[in-house]
Amino acid sequence: MAKGIDWDLIRSEYEETPKSERLIAEEHGIAHGTIQTRRRKDKKAGDEWIRKNHVDIVKDKALINSRKPILNQTGLRKIEEIKLELGENYSVLDEPLVIAFALNYQKWVDVQYELVGKSSIAESSKGTEYISPYESLAKMYESAFIKIAGQLGLSLASRKRMKLNPKSDTEEASLFDIVDELGECDVDV
Repeated sequence: MAKGIDWDLIRSEYEETPKSERLIAEEHGIAHGTIQTRRRKDKKAGDEWIRKNHVDIVKDKALINSRKPILNQTGLRKIEEIKLELGENYSVLDEPLVIAFALNYQKWVDVQYELVGKSSIAESSKGTEYISPYESLAKMYESAFIKIAGQLGLSLASRKRMKLNPKSDTEEASLFDIVDELGECDVDV
């Protein structure tokens, strides 16, 4: 077997994403037969690779099965989270909105990554300051996914407005709960 291959990552992508075996192999710079050989070896050892059925996540295969899939792992994970969150309130009619949300979220994450360590203000060749194009893109993607989130009922306020059953506050502690608890602590800094 080839050395330096991250088999844990490859297996995770095989089992958790709808990517083809060939695409996974191509992304990792190995032959797809190398993955097949590893799967057979692991199966003989009693550790079979089980692929999740991703047909339910996105019906439009053009979004996920290509050399350059439109939805990456971030987008697919977000779709799964939204479907789980909406539960019985989810309908296949929501799929275009859910995909649009996931795409905008995925692009927002990518742009945020580009912004790390960079200024939000750029300077032209003539010395004029302006908002960085990445900052503008981030705001555009953020605005889009927040608007779609409201349409899907992905905030407590929108769930109440849509008369959906909001999850109770006791199910999970939020960041705001932690901040409130810290605020109650009597600590001198």
